[in-house]
Amino acid sequence: MAYILEAEGRAQAISSVYQSIREANPDPSLIAILQLDTLAKFAESPNAKIVVPFESAALLGAAHFLKSVMDGVPTA
Repeated sequence: MAYILEAEGRAQAISSVYQSIREANPDPSLIAILQLDTLAKFAESPNAKIVVPFESAALLGAAHFLKSVMDGVPTA
C-alpha cells in the first residue's frame, strides 16, 4: 500500500510541475539554457553517467545558442 501512495504522490508532483511549465509558456531559449544547466549539474556528480541520445541536435543547438549569448557578454 505504501508503494501505491508513493507512486500516486510522485504522479501528482510530476503533474503539478508539468502544469506549471505549461502555464508559464517558456520560450525555446529559456528551455535550452535550463537543459544545459541541468546537464552541467549532472556532470558535476562523480557518480553520474550521462547518456546522450542519437537525436542530440537540439542539445548541440542549445550549446551553440548559449555560446552566442556568452560571446555578447562583455568581459572585465
